[in-house]
Order: sequence, then C-alpha cells, then structure tokens
Amino acid sequence: MQLVIYVAAFLAGAFVAVLLTSRLYASSTRRTRHETQRLERDIFRAHWLYLGLLRREFANAILEPQVLLRADIAAAEYEKKVEEMGDDVFRAEVADFWKRFPNITDFDAICVKHFVKYTDSFAFDDIREDEDKDYLDIVKYMALLCRLESSMGYHRDISTGTDVSLLKKMLARYDDQRLSKLAIEAIKRRRISGKTLFDSYDDQDYSLEYLHEASPASVIGIHIKESNEYVVYESFLSDDNKHYESFYRSDNLFRNRECLDT
Repeated sequence: MQLVIYVAAFLAGAFVAVLLTSRLYASSTRRTRHETQRLERDIFRAHWLYLGLLRREFANAILEPQVLLRADIAAAEYEKKVEEMGDDVFRAEVADFWKRFPNITDFDAICVKHFVKYTDSFAFDDIREDEDKDYLDIVKYMALLCRLESSMGYHRDISTGTDVSLLKKMLARYDDQRLSKLAIEAIKRRRISGKTLFDSYDDQDYSLEYLHEASPASVIGIHIKESNEYVVYESFLSDDNKHYESFYRSDNLFRNRECLDT
C-alpha cells in the first residue's frame, strides 16, 4: 500500500514538474518571439529612416526638379499598389528587393565620402542617366517596409512622405525664386553700368527697358536671354520712404503678368 502511495506521489510530482516546465518553456518562447519581433521591427524602422535620408539627398542634390516630380508621381502610385497587393505578391516583391539589395547600404548609389561633392563621384553621371530609377527603388522599399511593420501588428499607413500636390507648389515657388534672382541680377548690372532708370540696357545675358505706364511705381521689362523668359519688375517708394518691389512672370510684350512667389 505504501508503495502505491509512493508511486502515485512520484507520478503526481513528475506531472507537476512537466506541467511547470512546459509552461515556463511556452512563456520563454513567447517572450523570445516577442523580443525577436520587436528587434526586427526596430531594424525595419532604422532602415526606413536611413532610406528617408538617402531620398532627401537625391531630391535636393541629384535629381532635376521635373525628374523628381515624375518620380514622386510614380511613387504615389506604387504606395497605393502596395496597399492592394495580395500576401503572395507582397512577399515576392519583398524577396526581390532583398535579392537585389542584400545590404541596406546598397541603396546608396552615389557612394562618396561626406567631404566629396556628388558631381565628383564616378557614379554621378550614371545616376543622372538612370534619372529616377535609383530614387524610386528607395521609395518603393520604404513603402514595403511600412507594410512589413503593419504585418507584425504595428499599424502603419503605407506612406513614405510623398505629397505630389505640395511638391508641385514647392517646385513652382523655387522656380519663381530662381526667376526673381535673375531679374535682380539684371537690375544690378544696369545700375552698375551707370544707366539711368529710363535708359534701356543690354548685355549678353539681359536686356531691360523702361515701361511707360500710368502707375506711381517704376516699371521695367526684363528679358532673360539664356532661358528666353520675361519678367516685369515694379519698384515703389512710399511717402514714408519705404521701398516696395514686385516681380511678375510675363510675355515678350510685357502685357500678361503673373506675380512671382518670392
């Protein structure tokens, strides 16, 4: 009878030990899985931030404005495509990027030291020939990383910061500023030449003429020869000696006028 009790006690103890061990193992496995997932998510986030910096470099120092606009239009379309991808297609797309870019630094097509100008890089001309290809690869993978994070339980919109409407406004503003700077340079040259306000002026880059208009402001028409653009410049001195000036994009007759955002 005592033997039976001992055996039963042993079996009960073994059962409890196995149960505790299995629970501890399950808890440890869940904890490890959670930590692994969190680490993976942190890596994805770090990669996304790194690619964001590369994207900014491309946009500011490498791509021409119209190439950038075309690339961002394509990027916005791809982001929508990523949202609608089936799981199999999505996994295949990610696998393709991992195959083409085994290391995150492979997205850095320019590959120069921080003190070397981009234009001095051997890769610069190749990047310019490819135009938006390298830039689009960066943005596409950023979109894929957004969905990868979402698939791990961290809700994220499939957004890489692309805003085509805002980009168009900013490019238009930068172009206005470029044009106004050229007009200011033309005005400066005429002043240095000793010409009066009412005199015409002409050199290899600019020609200026005074526009006789019924206005308290002094109005000058400027032709920028290299780009064949026309600007109307208005200068006004108020009664309290405050100087105001305005710039307008115009035509070769200086009739149509569109205020520049300077």
